Amino acid sequence: MSYKKISLSMFTVLSLTSLNAYEMKPMGFKATGMGGAGVASSRGSMATYYNPALLGMADYTSEISINAGIGIRENKLVDTVDQLNSLDLSDTIDRIAANAPNSGSNLSADKQNIQDAIEVLNKIPNANGLQVLPSISLTGQFSRYFGIGVYGNADIRAKMVIDKSKLDIIVKDEATSSYYQYDPINDNYIISTENSYKSNSLQYALEGDPTADGDSSTYLNISSMIQTEVPVSFAYPIEKENGLLSLGISIKPMSVQTFSTDMKIDSDSNDIGDEYDKNKKTYSGYGVDLGVAYKEYNTGLILALVGKNINSPSFKTTADGSGRVEEFKLDSFFRAGMSLPVWNDNVEFAIDADLQQSDTSYEGMKSQYVGGGMEFHPASWFALRVGAMKNIASESIDEGMIYTAGLGFGLKWLQFDLSAQASQKTGTYDGNEIPKYANVNFSLISRWGDGYNRKPAPIEEIVPEVKQDDVINNGEPIKTLSPEEQNRIQQDSQKAQKELDQAL
Repeated sequence: MSYKKISLSMFTVLSLTSLNAYEMKPMGFKATGMGGAGVASSRGSMATYYNPALLGMADYTSEISINAGIGIRENKLVDTVDQLNSLDLSDTIDRIAANAPNSGSNLSADKQNIQDAIEVLNKIPNANGLQVLPSISLTGQFSRYFGIGVYGNADIRAKMVIDKSKLDIIVKDEATSSYYQYDPINDNYIISTENSYKSNSLQYALEGDPTADGDSSTYLNISSMIQTEVPVSFAYPIEKENGLLSLGISIKPMSVQTFSTDMKIDSDSNDIGDEYDKNKKTYSGYGVDLGVAYKEYNTGLILALVGKNINSPSFKTTADGSGRVEEFKLDSFFRAGMSLPVWNDNVEFAIDADLQQSDTSYEGMKSQYVGGGMEFHPASWFALRVGAMKNIASESIDEGMIYTAGLGFGLKWLQFDLSAQASQKTGTYDGNEIPKYANVNFSLISRWGDGYNRKPAPIEEIVPEVKQDDVINNGEPIKTLSPEEQNRIQQDSQKAQKELDQAL
């Protein structure tokens, strides 16, 4: 028996454990830098993702954005794999098996390495894993009524499954088909049995076929979900006496591709492509998002609510050549948000909160985020954001507070934006501390027009002072408009503007 070294690459870690799970991941430029808060603040092209009702309150007449991001979540896997590689576990087991049954024949390094490796394996928690979360989107908002987007995101993960009942060093002598249990402390072998080998041996747990039931119990689980959706979004703004009410809907054709397989932890990464082609499944369906937002004119406060996938979209696929059809559903998801501009609209505060716990594709992890932040935008060519967010639901995988920041700069019609997130709590890799969660997003944004998120000018009574000289030929003073006439003209002007907007 021969093992290659355990290896992981980003291309081997694709994940989905619960097909019903939905997690509203941070996407795009503004919300990513503001603690994930976008339900009341993403009033442009990203409204097609965060809340379609915000189209009715857009800051610009039109906005187009291209966004690309990648996130990483790690929990006690990468460093474990690195330690097992440094301990040369595969070759050490080979040498110990080759020396059986000759006691006292193993190297001191091999005796120590096998003890250290078993200690490492014992410490691996069930909720271990490495998750990679790439995303890309092209989005557009073209009026206060319409927007469209194309979103693609992948949930990429690997998990090591360890059978801790099979950590004894029981090896098989291939030449004689005999079994020996090895004691690394005293460097001696004793006769064992085939039943003990299959029940307790680390060698047996590692070398079996993970896809065969009961054949292998220590392996690498690799799985994935790649989701694509194309929301076509509409908003209906309604002017009220003291504010603006906007209702929104997104209709989303959706495609989901999943993959899952169990492989030996010493598998070559070239094997992943073959397994992917054999085991991938593609599903299609459509989702519906509904949103509502209300803006109070006097303060500019916006209160908002969005429901994602409220129709609990159903996806079907033909699972195999037999024609058997598999089906799963995505759960509905609800999030509330608030934003408040201050300092003459140069600063905006925003906060979002998930209204329920959700399962995630990361086994053992629940999701319910609360987050918020601030944006400083003194001019159209510059924006600075800071924020924080926290998952208040997960106990087994605690990332602590996640701090966020973002910077946007450039011309109004071509702006560059960079946002990043990093968790307070860290893990370890190669002796160095790394965040348990990190995310970065880069965007290009182009904007036109002054938008619709402006407070209507108040109606003021204008009564100019009448001077002695302000008379006409008949001796009467120059007439001024009465408050009622001024009000009527203002209403006619607003009505004409609405008709013009609708025509455009």
